[in-house]
Amino acid sequence: MSDNFLEVIHAAVQKTREDQLLIELHGKERRPTSAAQLLHLVAHARGFLRSRGVKPGDRVALLAPNSARWVAADLAILFEGAIVVPLYSRQDPKELAVMVKDCTPVLVIADGPELAAGLRNAWPEHSPIEDLADVLRGEPVHEPPRPVAPTDPVTIIYTSGTSGEPKGVVLTRANVDYMLPQTRGSVDRITGGKRADKVFHFLPFCFAGSRVMLWTQLYRGNPLLLSTDLQNLVAEMGAADPHYYLNVPAVLERIKNGVGKKIAERGGLALALYDRGQAAFRAEREGKAGLWTG
Repeated sequence: MSDNFLEVIHAAVQKTREDQLLIELHGKERRPTSAAQLLHLVAHARGFLRSRGVKPGDRVALLAPNSARWVAADLAILFEGAIVVPLYSRQDPKELAVMVKDCTPVLVIADGPELAAGLRNAWPEHSPIEDLADVLRGEPVHEPPRPVAPTDPVTIIYTSGTSGEPKGVVLTRANVDYMLPQTRGSVDRITGGKRADKVFHFLPFCFAGSRVMLWTQLYRGNPLLLSTDLQNLVAEMGAADPHYYLNVPAVLERIKNGVGKKIAERGGLALALYDRGQAAFRAEREGKAGLWTG
């Protein structure tokens, strides 16, 4: 029987010698977390979860922005055999309350008093809410991941709720066991299988695609650069200088508009080539493409 994704990630992080496995970007400043430091944080969080009586199969909600500490809490919950319910830290607390009422977590981990207070006010009958900083200070537990059956759920990811009440999508260990080798294979085909490609990540980890990208890089033992301020995305992206990053249409449109504006300001041959390229793209999309003779 092949190792499951939790065992592969645990082994990959243990094996890597990366001094900068997770790199938070604060503007142009880099704040790295090594593989050893990540495992240290995971061990402390596992001890805290056990001290609070979290058992395999329990649901634990994680309400925090992207950070190395988020990753440590995510892995700790998973390695304890519990089910992670990641929540969007910028979402309205009333909408978050709908999700936690639905999934009934035994514990909520919130990053800071403001997030905790917002959820408490919107959810008076709340489960215990613990601060992420405290979670990462538990008595360390240095053990392999607990056994998880292929049919066991490992995470519940909620839809945004923009088109109706949010719905929790349950992923089992078997679902993720299938997905990660597929995404790893795709990345290897695109990059030629080279080691330590620079990957920039700005999308919140609570979304499915973001989480898969995170897990894929951990699965590979590959460094990941993390955005910490979407308002400063241009500076962060410049500091990251990545080989690739996960994107969404809205951000791609912003990038396209920004490039178009810069080229328009420059004018001359660059603008002429850009305009012709845009026209050729529109023609191809409309099925009217032909040989461009200039």
